[in-house]
Parts: sequence; C-alpha cells; structure tokens
Amino acid sequence: STPFAGTSSSGYSVQSGDSLTNDSIDFRLTSQNDKFAVVMTAESDDVAIEPPMGFHLMASLELGSLLENEYIIPPLIVNILDTNIVNVSFSEVEYSASEGSGGVTVTVRKEGRIGSNLTLKITPLSFMELEAQNFSLPSDPPDSLVPATTGLDFSSVPVLVTFTPDHNYTEEVSVFIPVTDDSITEAVEGFGIAATANNSEQERNVASSIALVTIADNDNVTVGFQPDTVTAGESDGFVELTVVLVDGSLERDLVVTVSTLPDTAQEDSDYAGGSYDLTFDGSATELRVNISLTNDDVNEAVESFFARLSTLDNDTMLSPAMAVIEVTDDDVVRFSLDQSQYQFSESNGTGTVCVSREGATDQTVTIRISGDLEVGELNETLTFQPTDNRMCVMFPIEDDNTALEPSLFLNF
Repeated sequence: STPFAGTSSSGYSVQSGDSLTNDSIDFRLTSQNDKFAVVMTAESDDVAIEPPMGFHLMASLELGSLLENEYIIPPLIVNILDTNIVNVSFSEVEYSASEGSGGVTVTVRKEGRIGSNLTLKITPLSFMELEAQNFSLPSDPPDSLVPATTGLDFSSVPVLVTFTPDHNYTEEVSVFIPVTDDSITEAVEGFGIAATANNSEQERNVASSIALVTIADNDNVTVGFQPDTVTAGESDGFVELTVVLVDGSLERDLVVTVSTLPDTAQEDSDYAGGSYDLTFDGSATELRVNISLTNDDVNEAVESFFARLSTLDNDTMLSPAMAVIEVTDDDVVRFSLDQSQYQFSESNGTGTVCVSREGATDQTVTIRISGDLEVGELNETLTFQPTDNRMCVMFPIEDDNTALEPSLFLNF
C-alpha cells in the first residue's frame, strides 16, 4: 500500500544480490476476492551479521487484451532477515586481579562467520547492575566475596572490540579492564563483565557472555599493643591491654587474637590465662581486653607474664606483637623479735634471740640482727625461706665471776 521509497519500514536498505532469481508468475483472478499466494524461499547460509538484504516484488495487472489500460501495482519490498548466531564467550568463567596490577586482561572469543563488521561492547558491571540487566554469572559467587563498587573499585567504562569479515571462524581479542589500587585494606571483592553486541541491530545475531572478576587486595595494616608494657596491682583484679590500628585503614572485619604466656607469673595461680579474639569491624581503631589477676594473700616480688598478638590475615602486620604485664604485690610480711625485753644469766654462757614472721611470702628474706653489748658487738643474720615462720640466733655471754654488777642491756 506504500510506494517504494528505497528503504523498508524496518530501516533496512533494499539491495539486489547475485543470487536473486528473477522469475515471473502469471495468474488469473476470476472473481472478486480471489487470492493468489506466492511462496518465496530465502537460502540458508552460516554467515551472521550480513548487510541488510532485500528485493522488489513487482505485480502488473492486465485488463483483458487492452494493453493500453495496464495498471502497475506499487512494488512490494521484501527484506531478508539474517538469523544466524555468532557465539561470543570469555576464555575463562572467572578472572583474578590484584589491586597492585592495576587491572585484569580478559580474552574475548568470537566463533562463527560474519558478513560485516561485528562490534562487541565489554562492560564491567557490579552484581547489582548484572541483576538489573537480567544477566547471570556462570555460577553463584561464594558468600565470602564482597561486591565491588562501580567507579570506586573498578572502571565502569565499556571497551569496544571489532571483528571484521576477513577474520577466521574463531578469533580472540584481549581486553584490559582497569581496577582501582587504593590504600584501604579490604576483603576479596568481585564484579562481572558482559560481552554484548554494541548496537541493537546485531543483538539478535550475538549470543552474549558473562564472566566473573575477583579483586585481591594488596594493602597492609599494622596492629599492635600500645603501650607494650603495662603494670597492674594484684588488688586491681585485672589488667587492661589496648590493641591499636597503628597504620592503614580497614573496610572489612579483621580478627586478631591475644594469647597469654607465663614468665615469673604463672597461669591460673597469678592470672587467668587463655586466648581472646578481638574484631576490628572497619570503624574501630582500638580495642581493649581485660585479663583477670589473682589477688592472693602471699607476699611476692614483682611478677610478669606476656601477651602475644596473632592473626590469620596475611595482609596484617603485627607490631608490637608482644606486651609485658608486670604485677605488683600488695601483701605485707612483718618480722619481729618475739620478746620486747630479754634477760640472760651470765652463768648460762649464752643468750638466744628469736624472730617471728607474720604473713605468707614466696620470697627468701634475710634478716640482720645486731646488738650492742658491753662485752662486744652482736651481728648475726637469719635467712627465712618461704616455709620458715620462726628463727633464732644464739650468742655467747661471758661469765666474769664478778658479783654485784649492774644489769647489762642488749639493744636489737
């Protein structure tokens, strides 16, 4: 019903090919509403992305034998639709990239003959963008894979590649997809890449493909004790240790473990030993852990034990990784002479002084006893072991056989 204008309603140019057979068919319509069907067959080939093809279908009407009354029916344009498919795929279903490499090289493969240039668009897409465009990854990504962010973790700019008809049936092209090398410590992230036809006219001839790209982080953080020497008293009941994010930044969870090690202080008897997990959740810069101390009634020297940092995260440096905890004692031990006044007889020839200990201790204590005698000086030592509660020292007294002497006093 529309006169020939050189282009079909679908936008295809009408061309005549060498293989077009110019045949004519005569038929007669004898009454109103008579119909005549003309069946045309398009030859099948294995060439996709062919230039638009079509031909004219002409019909003429003769009224009886009066040739001068011939009417020309407007020509019909017949378009030949190319339905052959070119398979497009990535050489791998999953590619791995490191932030430090700046990107990942992917290989795009074309399989099939083409009759004109085929331009593919390689588009990086986030998981959310893949879903929005009804694309599916070859397999579900692991739960531990964190979705990468378009524009922040990887470039969102599509890359165009063109295959020409003189290429082989199977042809491969390498494409570089940039990723962002930031200074943030992150978990392994992922995004998708889609290979599709660059224009809508070729979409029906291209079987698109999707692949997964994972990004491994190359940034380190440093975690350590601050301070790395801590002093606490037994009576405090606990000692607090602080673990600090010394250097770097996090956008993922980081688990570090604080473990205790004995030194002069012993596990269970002096402190509650064990391991304590601390989690930096990406927003925390320092975490604290309390280790219980045993408040006994035994006098002790200053004791110490260690705390050690560890982690399974290969991107984490630990410094300082060790802390020293010094525990001071608040228990008092008293040593005293067991009498406030001593009286000895010259005839005995000796005198004895005893010292008693009040309170428990795990230390060896040396007590010096000095006395001022008229007949000489007393200077003795007593060494108390932790199990000794009372010790005595004996000293000589001279009997000078002199009567009615004044009393002698010993000052200790």
